Amino acid sequence: LVKNIRVRGTNSECFAELSINLQNDLPLEQAHGLSHQVESAIKEKHPRCHVQIHIEPFEPKIPDLFSQIRRLALFHHGISNIHGLEIREEGSQKHIVLHLEIGRHFTLEAAHQNVSNLESKILVLDKSISRIVTHIEPSSFVCHRSLEVTEENPEIVRNVTILVENFPPLSNCHGLKIFKIGSQLSMDLHARVPGNTTVIEAHRLSETLEQKIRTDFPNFANLIIHIEPLKLQ
Repeated sequence: LVKNIRVRGTNSECFAELSINLQNDLPLEQAHGLSHQVESAIKEKHPRCHVQIHIEPFEPKIPDLFSQIRRLALFHHGISNIHGLEIREEGSQKHIVLHLEIGRHFTLEAAHQNVSNLESKILVLDKSISRIVTHIEPSSFVCHRSLEVTEENPEIVRNVTILVENFPPLSNCHGLKIFKIGSQLSMDLHARVPGNTTVIEAHRLSETLEQKIRTDFPNFANLIIHIEPLKLQ
């Protein structure tokens, strides 16, 4: 599952950020291999694109129904992304909650009708579904012009690198880049953990590190941390 895709830059050079959901007990080394495949596929089509992929753990409560709903939504006309999908069981009934991103050109009336059509298809999947609550959002597929300002901020680079190196089991902070998008700053960085770390453990480390960085550097509107595996000896 690919979500939260953001692209910035120009036709000659662009920067793409996206998240992929992988099974939460998957070894990080294997997860990183899949991430590399996605990155390679993107660069094959767009050689000048700099790709940053964030891995998130995924454990659906009801895998079959969960996957069917996601597939329906992602292949439904006008819907660009789905997130926040929950299946809540209440007795013998199921309640579905989901967030849908829909094309920005849609009027609210057209978007509501489009989502209602999708909800009708979801109801057919399982007779125990008694309620669907959908939150409609504008598509996050946007392109921003950005300017790399890493060299202009050596103190931030140094302090963030030190922070990562003093946050075991994370190590080897590299690929740190800072961008200016309008009046806002964005940071991308890579760090490593042992290859046998699970996806869910790596995700928790990434979230904790992000909180630490944001505490010291609150001016960053966007922060992408890419966790990579150290090769097992």
